[in-house]
Amino acid sequence: MTRSLLFPAAIAAALGLPAMGMAQATPDQPVPMAQPVQWMALGTLAARLEAQGYTLLEAEREDGRYWEVKMLDRSGAQLKARFDGATGTPIGDSRRGND
Repeated sequence: MTRSLLFPAAIAAALGLPAMGMAQATPDQPVPMAQPVQWMALGTLAARLEAQGYTLLEAEREDGRYWEVKMLDRSGAQLKARFDGATGTPIGDSRRGND
């Protein structure tokens, strides 16, 4: 009998679970949600882009995480790019065109 209880308890301990069941949220202890992004002001992002030679055409918040920006580069080519909502750091590569 001792052996049959030790094996499930060892597995539960290895998985970080309570000995005889998984941790679950209860009405008085809700599952914590991710903190909302502290958004960088659009004016701050626009100023950064303009300092690099871009002209901002349009910007919108997307998926609660990033700015999606349409802009023109120095040669007049239209770009679409994503920037981290909190830091303004570019996410991925810019795309050229009017898509």
